[in-house]
Amino acid sequence: MVREAAAAAFLLAVSACASPSPEVTVSVYQTRSDMPLDKIEIQVHNVTSEPVTVERAQLRSDRFVTETSWNEPVEIPAGAAVDLKVQMPAASCLPDPRDQVVVSVRTDDGTQDLTLVPEDPLGQLDKYSAARCFERDVASTATLNVEGLRGDRLQVVVDPGQARIGAMGTTILFRPRNPGALRAPAGSEADMRQVVLRPNRCDAHALAEDKQGTYFPVSVTLPDGRSGDYTMTVDQQTRVGLYRLFAKQCGLS
Repeated sequence: MVREAAAAAFLLAVSACASPSPEVTVSVYQTRSDMPLDKIEIQVHNVTSEPVTVERAQLRSDRFVTETSWNEPVEIPAGAAVDLKVQMPAASCLPDPRDQVVVSVRTDDGTQDLTLVPEDPLGQLDKYSAARCFERDVASTATLNVEGLRGDRLQVVVDPGQARIGAMGTTILFRPRNPGALRAPAGSEADMRQVVLRPNRCDAHALAEDKQGTYFPVSVTLPDGRSGDYTMTVDQQTRVGLYRLFAKQCGLS
């Protein structure tokens, strides 16, 4: 009996050392302004009754080609949370990715590294990796390249390769007058298309706080049958021109 009690006490001590009570919990989420910049917030919540200091928070995931981290000490009051914005690396496109956040937490008792599985209530890590991997696959066979803006017409080079280019969607700022202006069957020759743009809604507030109004979705079907939206981006000069066009068409300038 004494020997069994000693063994039980030893196992309990090992278990306590192997699984320390975490001083924090973690979750991840993206704001609207984070999305076009491929950034994400690591939210660290202090669940204790005393302040703690996060020395470092590192997001490790098989879905990225490398880890990403926040490296500045931040004090979190008891019961409070802080959002640590980090840059998401390129997607690795590996199957069955696993996500972890390693948090270095300093208290009066010293510094402890905690490895935690982050909550992702909106599934934004999955959405990010799925979108980036789809865009990578589109770019490997097709070209959709915005060359600039002439008047109210977006100049787009379309080369479908073996993909099929479908309709162009709307953004919070713009809608294409002809959503089918970029349509192209697989194997057709490359050419320059012009997309006449109209305001999606005339809203000065939407223009002033725009985050995604110049990122244009285009439906693409890949040779293997997968379909989705490919995001056409624009350079800064074209983006400024688009903002001026929106203001002019809506009578805001």
